[in-house]
Amino acid sequence: MRQSVSVVVPALEDSELLERNLPPLLAILAARGAGDEVVVVDDTGTGALAAWLVARFPPPASFDAACVEVRCVVREENGGFQLAVRAGVEAAAHELVLLLNPDVRVEAGFLEPLVDALDDPRVVAATGRLLLAGDPSHVESLLRPRWRDGFLRMREHGALPDDDAALESRAWFPLGGFFLARKRELKRQRFDPLYAPFYLEDVDLGFEWRAQGRVVAYRHDSRASHDHRGSIGSSAKGCVDIAIARNSLLFAWKHADADLLREHLDALEAHVGRAWAAGDKDALVVVAAALDELSAASKARARRGAGRALRDLLLEP
Repeated sequence: MRQSVSVVVPALEDSELLERNLPPLLAILAARGAGDEVVVVDDTGTGALAAWLVARFPPPASFDAACVEVRCVVREENGGFQLAVRAGVEAAAHELVLLLNPDVRVEAGFLEPLVDALDDPRVVAATGRLLLAGDPSHVESLLRPRWRDGFLRMREHGALPDDDAALESRAWFPLGGFFLARKRELKRQRFDPLYAPFYLEDVDLGFEWRAQGRVVAYRHDSRASHDHRGSIGSSAKGCVDIAIARNSLLFAWKHADADLLREHLDALEAHVGRAWAAGDKDALVVVAAALDELSAASKARARRGAGRALRDLLLEP
């Protein structure tokens, strides 16, 4: 008997994305016939998305006919990706929970490989072959962090052939917009609020799990395409870029061992000096935004305690 899955979709002003990507998801789940559900989290703070869902997919004609229950959890105020995910996970009826961003379009057969991967007790989460805008040279689920010149960088794996099962079996981290995990694991170890409202919380969670010896499985036969940043399209691009750069600094402050931290701080001092001399206000805003969270980063570092050094994990194959 197939295991039922709760698909949690944290959403903001995403009606166009849901209009495009929700129907194929519902069709795939209906074909599975496993009693799956979809939990859309309306994080607009106004209930506007919930109203749109009812108008666009009125029950029972659409949802019930597809044999897939769709519910909407309405948050009273916009709280960002992490709080929306938490609300959806809490509301999920099933033990297996798929986190899926509205800008991800899944392909038929995507779910079974992920469910199968969780049969291995070492596997804490599973992600599939998520292509940026459908481009096989950009496999987002195989991004991996690297330490270079005192800073954390994200490196792409590069193009993979369609039959890449023998090449990769693990992902470095569970890609926040497309991964399956057990509800109890998502409640036990949540995304760190240090990175709110979005970006790098999934990399941080992957680091924590790898440090514990847990495995994030990669399944090449689970396919999806990502319209990058479509789900936060209403956010100004500058704000998004600042959040990414700020959170890269916070990640280093939380996880770097003493030697890497010294290297990082020396590099950061030089970076600030160059930015000041060049009048690069954006670079200075990033550092200021990170410094605003310095106390929170210090507390997160203290909570993490002893464990595998960041250096070891960034160098391992």
